[in-house]
Amino acid sequence: MIKKRLIFPGFKVNHPLPMNLEVKDTWVFQDFFVQQIPEFHQTNISNAIIYFKHITKSGRIIKEYCSSHPIHLSDQLKIPFKWITYKRKKLDFALSLVSLFGDNYHHFLAEVVPIIIYGQQIYGKDVPMLIPSYYFKQPYIEPYLKMLEVNWITFESREKVIIKDLIVFKNLAISHFNPQILDKIRFRLVSSPVCKPWRKVYISRSKAKSRKVINEELFYPLLLDKGFEILFLEDYPVNDQVRIFSETKCLIGIHGAGLTNMVFMPKGGKVIELRALTEETHIYNIFYVMSCACGHEYFYGLGRGSHTTNKLSNINFEIDALVKLIS
Repeated sequence: MIKKRLIFPGFKVNHPLPMNLEVKDTWVFQDFFVQQIPEFHQTNISNAIIYFKHITKSGRIIKEYCSSHPIHLSDQLKIPFKWITYKRKKLDFALSLVSLFGDNYHHFLAEVVPIIIYGQQIYGKDVPMLIPSYYFKQPYIEPYLKMLEVNWITFESREKVIIKDLIVFKNLAISHFNPQILDKIRFRLVSSPVCKPWRKVYISRSKAKSRKVINEELFYPLLLDKGFEILFLEDYPVNDQVRIFSETKCLIGIHGAGLTNMVFMPKGGKVIELRALTEETHIYNIFYVMSCACGHEYFYGLGRGSHTTNKLSNINFEIDALVKLIS
């Protein structure tokens, strides 16, 4: 490896408390009041091999550049055996967009898009970027790549790519946001910033498989009366989503990837997250810290969860509680 190119040093941040924090709910947020944001850097790896979700060098997975989660020993041990039947592709030079959860909307926008932006800034817009073909199963991937004018190269899940000179960026840690990086995303993707945002938006997940507000339809008259638009983001192309949220001053939604669109809102907005109250609630503060890093005011509401696991839990939310949140 050559010397690292430091883009941002690590730093400590003290987040503002949720605007409506009650003492009894402190346990939900307290582990995130103070965070150490890791450094963000770029380097090159010679003679690297990429397959599926992994970047390897000399038969070892280099976790720092492809995963924010631990790599199991079994994955390391399987490398030589997996490669036996894999097709080969050889490249002289490319930038890696490989990330463990890179095809997920939140992780793509918050972790992969910054790599694209800074990669183009350093190496130019024509730099070839290597991306797994399975990402394209998600309808938002290609539109974002086109908006960012990416020169991409795909590879299949059962294909290993040997790269003579691979550009890599340190994997951005989940739930650890650098405000300057989030600003960069907004500046790059919002083509016509508005001086004074005016929209109030409620994001519905009623078409999703999980994490839905069970009694959501009871909210509609109240939300409409208060001037909120009720949006089903599956029905909107990416460029419309960017435009809509760049015009938004208040955003409400249950915990889910759609809240990531707060990154397009002008600073000083309001984000209201509806959350399931379970034993795991304190783990999932990704949108609390993202709101802080975006310069928004964060509010929350806790509803009774239908499942012990937050990722699967729908919620019942009291109408009186919603009235209090949006009044």
